[in-house]
Amino acid sequence: MLGWFPGHMNKARRQIKDALPEIDVVIEVLDARLPYSSANPMLAEIYGFDSPEELIAGMDDISGQLYVDPRRREEFVSLLRNSGTIHDFVSQVRRQNGDLIWISENVRAVRNRDHELLYYEGTVIDITQQKETGQALRDS
Repeated sequence: MLGWFPGHMNKARRQIKDALPEIDVVIEVLDARLPYSSANPMLAEIYGFDSPEELIAGMDDISGQLYVDPRRREEFVSLLRNSGTIHDFVSQVRRQNGDLIWISENVRAVRNRDHELLYYEGTVIDITQQKETGQALRDS
């Protein structure tokens, strides 16, 4: 796959990759018609893919491939349709290698003046460590 980026974008990608171990939150803007038609490198990393292109090519069924409980995706879409925003939507998801992690999603629908849906924007936070720490405290 051939990619073209101006120099400042390549520099930013390198800096982001170097900082990735310190990043807790990824902000992603998605086209509402094609949820994974583009992907942020950090989102690909959270989901266990080596690159955004691999995430795009490998994620054709978000409900079945990503969410451990496919009904969570249905609930997510329904909430977003009805309210236009979602705050702290916590779900267990499956990384590409099958490992289970917990994420928290905050999303809003962006619409034009005619109220047509343009895209979604929001954050995905890996909260696995937080969930595991909470469970360990409850178990002790």
